[in-house]
Amino acid sequence: MAEQEQTPELLQLIDKWLDIVVDQLHNALDEYDIGKLDGDLWKSITGSIVSSGGSVQEVIVKFMQYGRFVDMGVGKGMPIGSQRKLGKKQYSKNRNGSGQLLSHNRKSKPWYSKTKYREIARLRELMADSLSDQAFSVIEGAIRTGINDTF
Repeated sequence: MAEQEQTPELLQLIDKWLDIVVDQLHNALDEYDIGKLDGDLWKSITGSIVSSGGSVQEVIVKFMQYGRFVDMGVGKGMPIGSQRKLGKKQYSKNRNGSGQLLSHNRKSKPWYSKTKYREIARLRELMADSLSDQAFSVIEGAIRTGINDTF
């Protein structure tokens, strides 16, 4: 089956959806209190649409890699080093009496993953609605044409 060209309305729908996704990611950063509103991660969130032959091939959302680490709650650990290198106060700050690192309270802040899956589900709904409306219009037009041809 040949791939059909997407309608301009569908391309506009995807473009508007992408703008909303970027705004939602900014809102999620604010909600989870991640970085500054004009910080590097905030500024790095961008979206683009790759199209070819009148149809969308990819929708890309980009941001700095460390945003994923914040999302998952991983990244730099506690300071490591000897007591001599760090000094007694810094060395024992995050260690027990045996010198073992204590567990830390880093938690995931799912600003990206929750937003991504929610917005992808929303795009599916929007596209299904749009395509079903188009299909209905085509069928309705065919019926009207068929009725006019028979009378």
